[in-house]
Amino acid sequence: MCGICGIWNYKGFLPVDHRLIDRMTASLIHRGPDDQGQCFDDGAGVGFGFRRLSILDLSNRGHQPMKFQHLTIVYNGEVYNFNEIRKELEKRNYTFGSTSDTEVILKAFHAWGVSAVHKFIGMFAFAIWDSLHKKMYLFRDRLGVKPLYYGKINDLFWFGSELKVLKTIQGESPEINLQALGEYFQYGYISAPRSIYKDVWQLRPGHWLEVNQSGMNENQYWTVLDSLDNPLHDNEELLCEELEELLISAFKYRLISDVPVGIFLSGGIDSSLLTAILRKHTNQHIKTFTIGFKEQQYDESRYARKIADHLQTDHTEYIIGIDEVKDLVPQWHKLYDEPFADSSGLPTYIVSKLAREKVTVALSADGGDELFCGYDSYYLTLSRLNLLQKIPVLLRYISASILRNIPLSEIRWLLRQFPQYNGDRLSDRLIRLSHALPNIDPAILFDMGASQWFTADIQALIGSYNPPRELMNHYPGNTAVQMMVHDLHHYLPGDILTKVDRAAMAVSLEAREPLLDHRIVEFAFRLPLKYRMGKLGSKHLLRNILNKYISKELMERPKHGFGVPITHWLKNGLAYLIEDYLNPEIIKRQNVLNPLLVERFKRSFKAGCTKDDFRLWQLLAFQIWFTNWQQE
Repeated sequence: MCGICGIWNYKGFLPVDHRLIDRMTASLIHRGPDDQGQCFDDGAGVGFGFRRLSILDLSNRGHQPMKFQHLTIVYNGEVYNFNEIRKELEKRNYTFGSTSDTEVILKAFHAWGVSAVHKFIGMFAFAIWDSLHKKMYLFRDRLGVKPLYYGKINDLFWFGSELKVLKTIQGESPEINLQALGEYFQYGYISAPRSIYKDVWQLRPGHWLEVNQSGMNENQYWTVLDSLDNPLHDNEELLCEELEELLISAFKYRLISDVPVGIFLSGGIDSSLLTAILRKHTNQHIKTFTIGFKEQQYDESRYARKIADHLQTDHTEYIIGIDEVKDLVPQWHKLYDEPFADSSGLPTYIVSKLAREKVTVALSADGGDELFCGYDSYYLTLSRLNLLQKIPVLLRYISASILRNIPLSEIRWLLRQFPQYNGDRLSDRLIRLSHALPNIDPAILFDMGASQWFTADIQALIGSYNPPRELMNHYPGNTAVQMMVHDLHHYLPGDILTKVDRAAMAVSLEAREPLLDHRIVEFAFRLPLKYRMGKLGSKHLLRNILNKYISKELMERPKHGFGVPITHWLKNGLAYLIEDYLNPEIIKRQNVLNPLLVERFKRSFKAGCTKDDFRLWQLLAFQIWFTNWQQE
């Protein structure tokens, strides 16, 4: 696992400032504390930088940047099937001087060009400089486990694992992209290809970028949509066997390492299945790690403890409260160098730090909800859709018209007279309902559930915003499949994988995602829907397999997301941050957010309106980032 960066003066082929590459590389030291390297093609104006976290081939033979003939690579990630690919290349008379997967990727590109990426099973972001043809190539893995940013500054093309490298190039931050900022407030994260800055992009998952003197050209090499055209058979017993074989293969691949490996264990279906399979099908003594909360209504560590005891893992548990996060929240901008509002990044960082004391690699069981219909939001959208369809069309149009013609302020004022009904939340639901009623658009219903703010509120907050048009109904399939595809493309890489990557790499821990092996992803989206949401509930087929390893009684627990007591913390020991960062004078001076609207949300939060809990945290997370990062 590493941090990579590079620049290319692609117009004039001007020599590279070596000190600039040094600074870019140094900004990524947390991603790779074990080694560093730079290389330059001064005649072409190219410089690459690299920081290494040694996982495979711990010798200096795995040093990067790595060269072969006219090709140079910097690479972040793991390609788990590199030994099989290496054997293919050896049959083509390629020889190897290391046991690293980096050398295999480089020579695979030499042998097969961009099509080599189809052979890779793993997570990766890498750049290749072709000095013969004067081209640069950037690749990002299929699901977006590893990040990769890029952009242009005048005639300079740059890329890096994190936005921190941009700070070293430009000195001061570029102009904020208001569309991306609006998306942050709507969803709590920013999706590729956008970033918080204008003219700075994230390479989209499953894509590669070619850069030459004429410009940039992004290409897609993989999409899960292709799987929808090739459905599987309908034999449940065989499907269970086939999926179990895939899971065993993918999970064992993620143990390939020359350093210790552990597992983040929550006690839920996905992490329990991961732990159980590896416990049975490997000889390794499994180390597991769990975070709990002192606030009992959020603490689920007991479920993980039960599974760890049953599977006899080497289990480490740590219970956190406000004392453990009070110094971490003000450093939020150092973890996430663009606005990011998933507060579970706090315990993710702490469990990563805990794990790093014993291992260098940790397996995280993310992706099961998106692949096997695990989110409550899917069922809620479908139930709302079913309910609305029972309302006569004429009545829906009349109701929508009435709601739309009453000013939002008046609806809110009226409902606030009845605080026992949480008027602000009810008014929001009524307004959202008015947009969904006429045509009963499932995409609108789903998007409303995912959105934290109304478009009008975001426009009032930042001045300009048009919601992204990447709604789920752009994808084929029925409503349930469309929701899962949408989350796979947006929520998973934009929120979940961003959270885990930055939190883990901040403490130099490699996080691997076994359920996001693309073979499992393709298998899941080829399944008949009834095996994802079936008789056993959500994740039907996964539950079926898990029952072979762990008794149903042991897995019994209420369905619960990974909740974080951020509201409790903000109303107690962290309340001072609200006053420090959401001070009206500071907001007014920064001239990004509407100070009157921010003040309104502060008052609402302090008055106990739960609807504004997450919104207040979003505002605070943005202000911590903007004040400490944007203006440094």
